[in-house]
Amino acid sequence: MSGPADPAGERRAVPFDYGTITPGLVTEIGQAALADAEALIVAAVEASNDDRAVFADVVGRLDLALGDLWAAVGRSGFMVHVHPDEAVRSAAQAVFDQMTTWRRSLPLRDDVAGAFARYVATRDGRSIDG
Repeated sequence: MSGPADPAGERRAVPFDYGTITPGLVTEIGQAALADAEALIVAAVEASNDDRAVFADVVGRLDLALGDLWAAVGRSGFMVHVHPDEAVRSAAQAVFDQMTTWRRSLPLRDDVAGAFARYVATRDGRSIDG
């Protein structure tokens, strides 16, 4: 099985210019990151329905969703702590709150728990030792 293209990875390849950050850009980055993370979760859940799923298909996508979200925090939500413009800090606070809420809800989601349970029941999941 192969995973979807990693649009977040493509964004990481471009250096980020913190000097050009605006409230709108903070919001755009945050919303895109949340959408990308959710898409990875959906892909992981879908992959878990295939008994041929491997670690990267399910657990790898769950991990990537969280890792990419944290990378986006550095380009958006983190601005609440450091940006001199109050409007940017306000937008950053809203984005940070949304990202935190999403991240905290993830382990409580039935679809994620089910995906993990289905994966560990696969041949690949049963082969993990340690």
